[in-house]
Amino acid sequence: MREFIKREIDEVSGLLIIDETKIANIPTLLVEEQTMTGRPLPLVIFWHGWTSGKESNLRYAYLAAKKGFRVILPEATGHGERLNELSEEERQFGFWQVVLQNIQETKQLKDAMEAKGLILNDRIALAGSSMGGITTYGCLRAYDWIKVAVPLMGTPSYRDFADHIVSEFQKTGIAIPYNDEQIQALFVALSPYDLSETPEQVKDVPLLMWHGMKDPVVPAEHDLQFFNLLKDKGYSDKHFIQDPQAGHNVSREGLFAFANWLEKYL
Repeated sequence: MREFIKREIDEVSGLLIIDETKIANIPTLLVEEQTMTGRPLPLVIFWHGWTSGKESNLRYAYLAAKKGFRVILPEATGHGERLNELSEEERQFGFWQVVLQNIQETKQLKDAMEAKGLILNDRIALAGSSMGGITTYGCLRAYDWIKVAVPLMGTPSYRDFADHIVSEFQKTGIAIPYNDEQIQALFVALSPYDLSETPEQVKDVPLLMWHGMKDPVVPAEHDLQFFNLLKDKGYSDKHFIQDPQAGHNVSREGLFAFANWLEKYL
């Protein structure tokens, strides 16, 4: 697998390498210019979505690495190589368990790269799509070392989205294996990562948001409300791309906007 992926990237660019590795014991794809291996570079951490996997986001890594960044694509617990870390029930209902672990592992990844001297001047960007975008927002609430952020199809409103998920299960008649007390405990556990409660934490972080306005999975109105709140506060370097026709799939425009945002601000 390692040689196959490396060959595919080399054939396309002739400039990049991709390595299947483990960072902080987390299965990860690392993409960088082949001439910069082992040297400090600005770091981009990109998290994948629910039921997806790290390989699905190689196009983002390709564009960012072409601009001189080192990109790592970690595998979330319960996905891909880590599928067996969660039970079948946890994989069906454990969305927030995975998000919260992603947040913790983001710091582990950063610390491991920092310990190796591979981060240039503390220049760290965080991005992700869907669950990865939600992870990005939670990390912005939890950490102050993220210099640039690009959440795609995410939501900063953890409590509101948790309510939405419960409501959607109830509409479809799917029994949730948690009682009301357990659900309330979940809401309490999510509160420290709900960025919509503390928007001032991204006052100085260049933030690019993308969302399809017909998204049937993660409500676009959460992003819209948050962006309007940031705009009302007068915070600079915030941009929200609203695709009026898109559903739960990042457009080509969003893909290139991600790379250009990194180039401009990281």
